[in-house]
Amino acid sequence: MAQNRIQKFSNIDDATDFLNGAVVGGQVVKTGVVTGSIDGVGTGIQGLVGQTLIFSEPAIATVTFVASNGVGGSGTAPKTNPDPSVLLLMDLKAQIQAVIPGLTVKQNSKGHLVLIETTPTNGVTVSHTGTANPLLGFDSAVDSVGKFYKPSSTTATAPIWTWMQTDNNNSVTVVTYE
Repeated sequence: MAQNRIQKFSNIDDATDFLNGAVVGGQVVKTGVVTGSIDGVGTGIQGLVGQTLIFSEPAIATVTFVASNGVGGSGTAPKTNPDPSVLLLMDLKAQIQAVIPGLTVKQNSKGHLVLIETTPTNGVTVSHTGTANPLLGFDSAVDSVGKFYKPSSTTATAPIWTWMQTDNNNSVTVVTYE
């Protein structure tokens, strides 16, 4: 049975990503020592090479991560990566988008990995069976599912968003019906 839900976000960008069906993983960039642990991620993530990230939306696809070629992003990004076994955000972006071109890969204001459709239509779903999930901050027990919420002025069929408000701290509250 569909019901109203209240969602609160620290900024408008996070609210927009949520309404457009994004899934948000763990931190991919944080100052400190490079490690495979999400809590202490430095400039990249160790341990991803050979691991898989499996999608069922926006397309059924599997990304198997490979070592960086040293220039980051499989030769497409302008910066260099001194350690090919540590994948930087630009490496993740290039490798994921090579498999699913209609997916935008970015980080949010807190340094977390965000996967969102470039043209939102259904939302993104990351399967819980991917071996890269623990390193990327996605659940290994249940699928990570983003829903595309249409405005209530265009349809009455869930999922929709019905109300939105910002406050003096720039946080955003959204009411959804799903």
